[in-house]
Amino acid sequence: MTIANNSITDTYRITWMIDFTNSFSADGPDAFADSELTLDVQPPSFPEDVFSDLVSDTSLGDRKNGSPLGTSGALVVDNGSP
Repeated sequence: MTIANNSITDTYRITWMIDFTNSFSADGPDAFADSELTLDVQPPSFPEDVFSDLVSDTSLGDRKNGSPLGTSGALVVDNGSP
């Protein structure tokens, strides 16, 4: 989608709202699953509006956005909105 303001004097402010859920689990003696969710806004100088990085690992442990959860192979869930 492209939105353009072709007016010299008018200013428009557009607000986007998003809710997201990223969830999954790994099951088995040596199972691993990694899920990443990213929504980038243009121009690239803006920070990521939405980022989620989940790992479910039955051997090395689960992580949410890089932080250990103290579980192994559990259902890992990240619900949020920016």
